[in-house]
Amino acid sequence: MCIYKFFIITRDIINEDGIVLRSEEFNKISSDVYLRVLAGDIPVSKSYYYRILRELKGLGLIKDKAINFKFILPFSVIQGELKIEKKIILVDKKRRALIFVDLSSPHCPSCPLLDECIQSVSLGKVKVYPCLSWNELITCVTSKFLLRARSFKGELRHRSTRRAL
Repeated sequence: MCIYKFFIITRDIINEDGIVLRSEEFNKISSDVYLRVLAGDIPVSKSYYYRILRELKGLGLIKDKAINFKFILPFSVIQGELKIEKKIILVDKKRRALIFVDLSSPHCPSCPLLDECIQSVSLGKVKVYPCLSWNELITCVTSKFLLRARSFKGELRHRSTRRAL
């Protein structure tokens, strides 16, 4: 079954850009606690909340207490090739909700969130299974983002050693 999460946003949104994060970072922020902090909720102790907030700011996801993206896509490097995974965190069109979808193993017919998922997909007419529309949405967003991107910036130092490669 795919993974679908929905959170009400209480923060302002100041940017309409997309962000591509390394898969490990994306998986970390796709946990309920990180997504709730990102949306504006305080689901944990204040010290843990501010630690998560610092991490989100460090990734460029939060700026001046506001959400600093329209969508986030995860990437991984497999045998020297960049691969965009079939997952997404996005702000809905009305800018009221933060939605996370992971299509690693979609199984729509038996999904308990099928109705809510169908309502969230805003890609015209929903096909027989919403996972097809989510897949189409992720593919479309990825393609548009990569075609419009002027550059990608990365670091050539390993974090643990801080030495240049």
